[in-house]
Amino acid sequence: MSLSFTILGHACMLVESDGRRLLVDPWLIGSCYWRSWWHFPKPVEITPDLFKVDAIYLTHGHFDHFHFPSLRKFDRSTKIVLPRFITDRMHASLQSLGFENIVELPHGVPHTVVGRLKIYSYQHGFDDSALIIEANGSTILNLNDSHVTGLPLRQILKRHGQIDFLLRSHAPAQGYPVCYEAEDPVELRFHRRDKYIVRFVNSIQIIRPKFAVPFASNVCHLHSETVGFNRDMITPGEVEENCKDVFGSESPVVVMMPGDRWNSETGFKLSEQDAYRDYNSVISGLSERVRPKLEALYREERAVVPDFQKFRVYLRAFMSALPFGIRMVFRPVIAFDQPKAAHRFWVADFNRFKVFETDELPPQTNSVIRIHPAVLVDAVSNGILYFVHISKRMRIWVRKGGMKEDFKFWGLVQLYEIGYLPLRNMLTVRALPVIWRRRSEVFEILRSSLRPRRFEEKAVPQVY
Repeated sequence: MSLSFTILGHACMLVESDGRRLLVDPWLIGSCYWRSWWHFPKPVEITPDLFKVDAIYLTHGHFDHFHFPSLRKFDRSTKIVLPRFITDRMHASLQSLGFENIVELPHGVPHTVVGRLKIYSYQHGFDDSALIIEANGSTILNLNDSHVTGLPLRQILKRHGQIDFLLRSHAPAQGYPVCYEAEDPVELRFHRRDKYIVRFVNSIQIIRPKFAVPFASNVCHLHSETVGFNRDMITPGEVEENCKDVFGSESPVVVMMPGDRWNSETGFKLSEQDAYRDYNSVISGLSERVRPKLEALYREERAVVPDFQKFRVYLRAFMSALPFGIRMVFRPVIAFDQPKAAHRFWVADFNRFKVFETDELPPQTNSVIRIHPAVLVDAVSNGILYFVHISKRMRIWVRKGGMKEDFKFWGLVQLYEIGYLPLRNMLTVRALPVIWRRRSEVFEILRSSLRPRRFEEKAVPQVY
């Protein structure tokens, strides 16, 4: 009886046990986030058998994990296993795609996928989950983007014991700070680049896995608005070198490229490819390969006309969903800069509870956000404005002392789009058992809130 797993690309892995196959987070084709994100290195060659699996597990609803174009390639009878969150947005999205066999897995409840292959979903944060995979005496912990720590992590380790393989992300995906310009440059240093490597190291020190794989951060940006951000990416090689500095020859880090595999009988099968060694050259090659798709997108986007009414409808609904207590303390003026619109600035004034357009930037403006009209129209039409932050297809200017309010804005947008706002959505028959099962996380949040925070560690919205 054997167990194996293969890295297919970014956060996608194929787990095989006794001839049965579980696929995790299948982003297999194309790009995501308005053609901003692309695979790097290239994913494995896509063959028809990749779409024939016994089950799929989706860790969360972000498009680099819940990839609609890839999911459309699967037979609609395929079993899809989801974390059971407070809201059922992921379930509804899968139903809209026509999937029939959907299983929502409560926090910490075991689920036998097929045969001896068993999984556990541990939900974390607003909309993420860690995945435990157990089969043939081995345990895989796929943290992907979930920063499980403290009491919730101890809960997992106490229950599952020795972790054989730890897979987790190692680089930021959010727009802060690379998309920001601040009147006070100090406010661009709330999160340091190396903090993500430190988190990876900390996970190893706490979890003590036999092997640790840098995972779910292997992407590049090829759109003309974001290609410059490739210089800020953290590579698996950087993680490996830093872990060697900390752990020496006992470092558990194994860098796995797309197509690399581990088997319980034969061990690791690693390729010698290293796309990061000649990073700029590979990026140029990828850009050339997808140029026709990007040029077609550029033509489509140039034809899009700014639509203030759609923007206004979205922002008014968002404002109305905010609890009374938040309305009393959250009162910034957020301006969206749309130079091609009839009136350049589209303003969300949370102090006066108004959404309006104007040719003059209000003097009390906290943030000025510039987003391509095509992206903005699509985002507000489909309730995915928060994903613009992940896409990095934006530029934001923040006045001195205003970064905190900008973070709050994006955090509240996230809560609204996931479905946590208005608050009545939290007081349902579905929500209360979910919250109770995750009570250790609630205790950890309360405990963490009592600890003093150093200035450079000030919280920012976690978007992945």
